[in-house]
Amino acid sequence: RDTSVVWLGPSVDVEQNSHQVDRDLYDDGVYVLPSATLRPCAESRAYVLLRVANPGRTSGTAYLNLYFDWNRDGKWQGNDGCASEWALKNYSINLTTQTESMGVYVPTFMAGRNVEDIWYRAILTRDEQVSSGFAKGEFKQGEVEDYIQRTVTHIPPPPIPPDQPPDNPPEPPFIETTSGPTSRYGVICDPP
Repeated sequence: RDTSVVWLGPSVDVEQNSHQVDRDLYDDGVYVLPSATLRPCAESRAYVLLRVANPGRTSGTAYLNLYFDWNRDGKWQGNDGCASEWALKNYSINLTTQTESMGVYVPTFMAGRNVEDIWYRAILTRDEQVSSGFAKGEFKQGEVEDYIQRTVTHIPPPPIPPDQPPDNPPEPPFIETTSGPTSRYGVICDPP
């Protein structure tokens, strides 16, 4: 597999075989957040960071596929009566128009009943559509990333600096979790 032309997120690694959810070095390209971007049985969205090695000089089409284990049966197939587990099918991105090394795309899809504590997989390919509803296969170029979406219940706020009045708290800095960016105040936020 060639991951040197187009990939998900700022960093990329090569997997000869799936390392499974959050067990490889760089699952960093797709963000979905319960209550902010995923809504049960409703149109939902993902934030996708797509990187190209040669912006403005890369041709072809990238295809993004997202799979969610809505019914928690350990497979990315079928549906939960509300949405297909192959939630996003061959979302196309014209690579010729991406003139910056990192592009942000926000595809929409129908979410399943359960949007918390779920596994999901992103498959990005170049000039090759995915035809399997089982979230597997071999592709010439692109990347596969696996995630687990954990519900954030409480993140304590940072201490207020001595020079900061209590009525005017500082802007919440973003922290990375296995389920994407979230604020230190415990509020789920969109990526900056």
